Amino acid sequence: RDDQGEEVRERFLRFLLEYQSEQATQEPNFFYRVALAGAVDNDSSTIFVDYKHLSSYDWELAGVLEVEYYRFEPFLRKAIVDYVAEF
Repeated sequence: RDDQGEEVRERFLRFLLEYQSEQATQEPNFFYRVALAGAVDNDSSTIFVDYKHLSSYDWELAGVLEVEYYRFEPFLRKAIVDYVAEF
């Protein structure tokens, strides 16, 4: 078991679930929920993650991924599968 990988998966999933774009409205805008809905509507299997969003939400995770992306890529993919399963 790769405990660091699991921590990366959990933190990335939390980012996808919780990240809100800043808008002037009072309503929460969960950016990646909107992105996922757009991908589904367009028959796409791709959502793009903005590194600036990630680094503003969890700078530590962003730094780890910048240095060791390929090591943690399978855990990021698992987080995305888990994310899609939430909806």
